[in-house]
Amino acid sequence: ALGLQKKIITNNFNIQQYFQNLITQQHLTSQITSKFAYEKLPNGYTQESLTVNCVQVTTQQLCELIVAIENQPLMYIISVDITHVPQAKKINVSLIVATLRSEE
Repeated sequence: ALGLQKKIITNNFNIQQYFQNLITQQHLTSQITSKFAYEKLPNGYTQESLTVNCVQVTTQQLCELIVAIENQPLMYIISVDITHVPQAKKINVSLIVATLRSEE
């Protein structure tokens, strides 16, 4: 539940576009894929999420990505799963990031 205390709700934030711009800036487009999903929550909001898979990134690249996500007050991290790739001395990461949208 990282970042749950700073949830901000908006209707004009595009999590997919923001994340694509972020990984482009960080030169990670060839190592990252993401899948969009949304879910209506009991509190009346819609949670829009991206399930992100990072292949053979460095720990530093992951840390920079997490810092950038945490610095965007409209996004929060739901989960992070890290697997070490010994032969490559890198890591594979699966993370879920999300934003909330209010129903108009």
